[in-house]
Amino acid sequence: MTLAGRYTGGGARAIRLKGKVAGKEKEYVFEGKFAEAKTDRDFIAALWARRKVGYLCDQLRLNG
Repeated sequence: MTLAGRYTGGGARAIRLKGKVAGKEKEYVFEGKFAEAKTDRDFIAALWARRKVGYLCDQLRLNG
């Protein structure tokens, strides 16, 4: 699983992932440390954008 997104601020943060597994609500919490300033990870924005476009295309195919 690849999870991509945007955030503001930096430092230590809790990352909460909520959803359903086998029809039951689940929540997973991960501890992460985010950069305070822009880093050399410019590829993340492009990765996020490609995933978002793919998701939207899937929604169009499924729901019209």
